[in-house]
Amino acid sequence: MLSYYHYLKGFGQDIQDFSSFLRDYSKWPGPWSTHVEAALDARESEPESIVIVRFEDLKEDAVRELRRMAKFANIDASEQDLIRAVERCHISNLKALEEEKTPSTREGANNRFFWSGKTKQWEDVFEDEDLEFFYEKAGSVLSRLSYK
Repeated sequence: MLSYYHYLKGFGQDIQDFSSFLRDYSKWPGPWSTHVEAALDARESEPESIVIVRFEDLKEDAVRELRRMAKFANIDASEQDLIRAVERCHISNLKALEEEKTPSTREGANNRFFWSGKTKQWEDVFEDEDLEFFYEKAGSVLSRLSYK
């Protein structure tokens, strides 16, 4: 949710504060929990058709996760290929590439897709009421993903 909030703001969407955004489903392509729950349900019914990749797991061990994704997609990649891919996708490289390749096209927008590349930023943004609201709406999905 926080990433989507920054994404929309970066492209000049008229969004005030995060608490308001969290409660304003008209800004979402659909409730986050519904979207994620559909993927989790599909994976349960056809485990070979969907791989779940959590950002926190990528941050913990990107090569391991990329290896898992390559195996899932039946891509033959050496360990060196995986390491090189992870290095090339470091947040600093992605930001530099974005800066080089993406001109600003919207008045007042910064058009950034890549932000900090850090985990747990929600802890600095979600107020207690926001957490209560989000857990009410998405608690079951968060549990299924081992977040709660």
